Amino acid sequence: MARSPVATRPKVQLITSPAVWRTMIAPARIEIIEAMRCAAPCAIAEIAELLGRPADGLYRHIRLLMQAGIVREVGFRKAGRRTEQVFDLTASDYRIAFADSTGAAERTAIAETVSVFARSVSRYAGKAAAARALVLEPENRNLLIDYDLTWLEPEAVAQLRTLVGRIHALCERGRRRRKGELYVNLCTLMPVVRSRRGKAAAAADTEPAKAGPKRARKSASAASSSASAVPASPTSSV
Repeated sequence: MARSPVATRPKVQLITSPAVWRTMIAPARIEIIEAMRCAAPCAIAEIAELLGRPADGLYRHIRLLMQAGIVREVGFRKAGRRTEQVFDLTASDYRIAFADSTGAAERTAIAETVSVFARSVSRYAGKAAAARALVLEPENRNLLIDYDLTWLEPEAVAQLRTLVGRIHALCERGRRRRKGELYVNLCTLMPVVRSRRGKAAAAADTEPAKAGPKRARKSASAASSSASAVPASPTSSV
């Protein structure tokens, strides 16, 4: 009882509206989109199974994604004695292209997206830990956690972007093959903006002129005693 054939998805759909992007990246809906990238064209029951969520709670999110132009109905199919709707994404990937000359809306959307992605991965991690699905033995380890604060030159940033592209290609191949176990992967890379306020406040607190000569000598003596009692921090990481 298919209403229409499933058309090939465009590779990329540009999102020009901040409101549509916010609709997409709500925590439950971004997980629905990722599940559909794995399984669509599919029914809501299949999405629910992938996400471990009740199907009844997904209909409202699917409706909102359809209104936003992210999900579309592509037909019907028999499922036992009942007929179910089949849905697909309107594209394989989505990218921000807001009509904002300042870039402020795009920067805000990117920060919100990173936060939502991190919460989603955290939810998967909690469920995997509760189900004792995380294998920690080195020879069979099935998880990877890497957190680095480092200095990078432009050439190194370009190399990392290439490596992340290779990781993405591996994940895309996994979606096509649909073999093995289901995994979640999140890669982020961004510049760090450091605040100077803490350093300035510390300098103001240790200003000797306001304490007077006698008090300053006492403070200096106490600081020297404290420093000699604390060993230097090791340079090796744990």
